[in-house]
Amino acid sequence: MTAAISSRRGALTGPFVRWADTAERRGDVVVQAIRIDEAWVYMMEPAAGYVVKEQVHASEQVVQVVSGSLRLQVGGDERGGDERLLTEHDVAVVPAGTYHRGLVTTPSRIFELNTPAEHTANLFRSEEHTSELQSH
Repeated sequence: MTAAISSRRGALTGPFVRWADTAERRGDVVVQAIRIDEAWVYMMEPAAGYVVKEQVHASEQVVQVVSGSLRLQVGGDERGGDERLLTEHDVAVVPAGTYHRGLVTTPSRIFELNTPAEHTANLFRSEEHTSELQSH
């Protein structure tokens, strides 16, 4: 059975898909997204200083820093939780229903898998409230 492959733009022909065919710009961030059956797969290219806004999802997430660096907080709340600086090849698993947020500390390329599929638009924002993450 062939997997159903699509992007926000519609159906894609598989089994091979070019990330570039799914790219869209959201502000200063390039986001590439592919839905494969019950999962969303993302490749994001945010600039330094972008904030992964505070969020909780119904899906589990696997986040890998392909290049660059991301300070990621998993668990807790806006007052704190388990926080790490992820650099090239580091991976974090965010369980479903878990609070998380982050700060991109250098220009980065970030891979993310969400399962079951839950499309999350506008994952990044650049705002002044990054100081608490920058201070760590």
